[in-house]
Amino acid sequence: MLEDLLARTDLQHLLLIGAYRDNEVNATHPLVRKLDAIRQAGGALQDIVLAPLERDDVRQLLATPFTAYQSAPPPWRN
Repeated sequence: MLEDLLARTDLQHLLLIGAYRDNEVNATHPLVRKLDAIRQAGGALQDIVLAPLERDDVRQLLATPFTAYQSAPPPWRN
């Protein structure tokens, strides 16, 4: 499907966002091969490498919905 999108001559702009764990794929993985093929075909790709989440980051991610819930109960609570 991605190849079909990239082969279209009438497509001027396309933004794809994807995520994967680079420690779980190697050079023979289909995703890595596809990204290489896109680069070789002249596609502009940008890699953003993120650091692992720290324990406090995970706590905040988990706590935020509960904090919001305590400050403003959802409408079905009425």
